[in-house]
Amino acid sequence: MTFHPTDISMREKHCGHAITLKQKGTKRSRDIFQTGIAAHAVLEDIGKAIKKNPDISLQDIKQIANDTAAILCSKGRAYDNIPEPPMKISQALEGMKLALKHIYANELDPEAEYEMPLAFNDKWEQVPYYDKTAVFRTLIDYLHIYKEIDEDGEESTIAIVKDYKTSWHITNDMLDNLQRRAQALVVYLAYPEIDVLVMQVQGLRNNKTIQRRIYTQPEYDTLQEWQNDISLAIKALLEPQIPNPGINCYNCPYANACQWTEEINPGDIVQKYAAFLTIVKQLEKDVRILTKEISATTPQGTVGYSQKERLTTQENALLTLWNVWKQQNGSVEDFLVHIKLNATNAKKLIRVLSQNGIDYDSLANQTITKQQYSQFGISKANTTVQTKDDNTKTTVQKST
Repeated sequence: MTFHPTDISMREKHCGHAITLKQKGTKRSRDIFQTGIAAHAVLEDIGKAIKKNPDISLQDIKQIANDTAAILCSKGRAYDNIPEPPMKISQALEGMKLALKHIYANELDPEAEYEMPLAFNDKWEQVPYYDKTAVFRTLIDYLHIYKEIDEDGEESTIAIVKDYKTSWHITNDMLDNLQRRAQALVVYLAYPEIDVLVMQVQGLRNNKTIQRRIYTQPEYDTLQEWQNDISLAIKALLEPQIPNPGINCYNCPYANACQWTEEINPGDIVQKYAAFLTIVKQLEKDVRILTKEISATTPQGTVGYSQKERLTTQENALLTLWNVWKQQNGSVEDFLVHIKLNATNAKKLIRVLSQNGIDYDSLANQTITKQQYSQFGISKANTTVQTKDDNTKTTVQKST
């Protein structure tokens, strides 16, 4: 039985039964993954093309992106030689646009490897990716190994291990979870000559990069500890998995196919709410599609879209109010107080100003601040982890 870093991550976020369902080939909710899958596929194909031809034209890059997206929404992809159904056209297009946006802002290095396959047996010996003895395998999104000479003439081997994320929220805890540790570890095991591991997480939506440097010799004990951690995780995954429905079901891709949500204590309404909320969210996506044109009729009523009315401002409302305000000798300051500029509109204005050379971050820091408030919903348990970084110690809060 072979596991991926994503299996460890899913086991941590949800429960062991999700792993059982995956191994059985159970259909899962794919909507939350597809845009990222498309972006990774486009980056892989373009990266490999750049390796063959570093002078590839922008027109050819766009054509490769289009061809990849077309295959994803017409034929689908195969992951670990297991075919997957085609994704929605909108998902393939969104992933393609994210990948191209990243490439326009960050040149792909022709010396790097893209979707680099690595696999190991139960003794942590490297084996071919599809070898029958492989118990742990992964694909490294971006791996660039190169030599660097410092001011004293000392030569070091550097490895950039990059993981692409489509999430808007790129936070430092992503550098110290088991999934990222596993990716760094397998690169070190495959290339023991590496002196410095540069672990990076790259946000495709906001072009944000966070990183952590691991000096392999001084921090050998850390790498050894990570190896023990991953070994323990694999051992846990090999054991029979015990379902633990409730809040763990929240955002689980297999929640809609899991029978254990019915086994929650009927009196525990909090756990039932958390589990059923995920099922409702997953079903709603399909129901919205089914009822887009015609609502579904039931004996108790209808499900779908219905026409409603809401109040909205007319196109010239702001100008009209301002003119009347001035006629009543109202001041500009008081007018601005009453219209209450919110953070969303402020960001839009700053974004427009930044196109004229204004520094976005500087102006945002002067005009936008954070404020505590209470919101009803589901939050996963918090954990605090201190990481050794070049300059910082990071407090990690895992929440949903």
